[in-house]
Amino acid sequence: MDIRLWLIFILLNSLNGLTLYYLICVTMKPRTSLLFDEKKINKPKITLKLLLIGIGYGVVVGSMFYMIGDSQSVELIVNIIFMIVFVVAIKMITKEKMIHAILAYAIAFIVGLLIQFPLIIITLIFNVSNNIYVALISQIIVLASVILICKRIALYDIFLFIKMSITLVDVTFTFSVGLLLLLYFVHELITARWINLAISLIMAVSFYKMAVYTMKLKEERHDTRNLLTGIDFLLQTEKDPEKLESHYTQTLKGIGFDIPEMKAFKAKNYEDNLLTFIENQKQAHQSRAEVITNINYYYENEQIPIPIIVQMLGTFLDNAFDTKTKKPILVSITVEATNLEIIVENESDRKSTTEIDLMFGRKSSTKEGDRGYGLSKLLKDVRSYNGDVNANCRYRQEFNSYYLSVGMRVGDKTE
Repeated sequence: MDIRLWLIFILLNSLNGLTLYYLICVTMKPRTSLLFDEKKINKPKITLKLLLIGIGYGVVVGSMFYMIGDSQSVELIVNIIFMIVFVVAIKMITKEKMIHAILAYAIAFIVGLLIQFPLIIITLIFNVSNNIYVALISQIIVLASVILICKRIALYDIFLFIKMSITLVDVTFTFSVGLLLLLYFVHELITARWINLAISLIMAVSFYKMAVYTMKLKEERHDTRNLLTGIDFLLQTEKDPEKLESHYTQTLKGIGFDIPEMKAFKAKNYEDNLLTFIENQKQAHQSRAEVITNINYYYENEQIPIPIIVQMLGTFLDNAFDTKTKKPILVSITVEATNLEIIVENESDRKSTTEIDLMFGRKSSTKEGDRGYGLSKLLKDVRSYNGDVNANCRYRQEFNSYYLSVGMRVGDKTE
């Protein structure tokens, strides 16, 4: 047994693990102090426990690669196993969803490859032999480069943008990363026929998924345009309110909307009608959360008509109910002649100011499935009335949870 070679393998893999750890730390915002020092986002917290874990990682992985030798197929299997272990560890430590853990690992992996790329070019130009000592020197340079570059580049913002982007971006990014990882791990075996077949299959499935999703978007847009045209025609030609309501409900059901049994509104009773609207929204979302309301409708607002107020309130409620929380949702509404204020609060994970800002950016939403433009459009609408939208996330002791508060105000400001 070559002790010196074994120790170099251990050191090489310890440095590799430390590099990946550092990249992941600056890529995502974990929910515990193990990976994240809240006061210094770009300076990951290094403790004795983590150093021991890193050394242990280097001993295990380094010893395995030392014993593997030149067996490329076994090396491929080991690489895949440790990639899975790393992703699972990220999920467990940061309390993020699995897809977000994979996303963080992928971003860190890609950035690491991009930083290594100039070194690979240099070794090819100067015909440097590829041995364990060159690999060790390269890994030291890569780690130093990662630390310097990550002080300048906000990988966390990139992670949040992709995490909160529309589904099509997620599909494209996941496909690209998956293909890149596959090519990286099997580049030595790329001539194997089964590898080419697997890559072709992945590309075909991904293309099919993206094509189906694109067609679905076009179909929904076409249906929505026709729906609005039909309703506009009916409003101008039909005077019977019952027929109007029946046609409207049937049309929505026909394009896939789930219309539950709604409570009826009362003429000119705006406070009760807003309560009814909130209850109908709760029923439509099949929410089990208690809704605590504080509604004060003093006078019709001079700037914003009641249908627009209901539309704005609906956007707030959609984002609250879509979280599927079972804890109370707080709704406060004040409508006066020169003042309108709506505030909705719901249980949330701990959000940074950057995450909250991105919620109001284009192509972002709090929804988990189809991503919409609700809050970004709301922000634009409120500003068109010279109003403000505010959001914050704070811990509420009475509910033993962080709560996201999103509100808007148009008109006079209360003292």
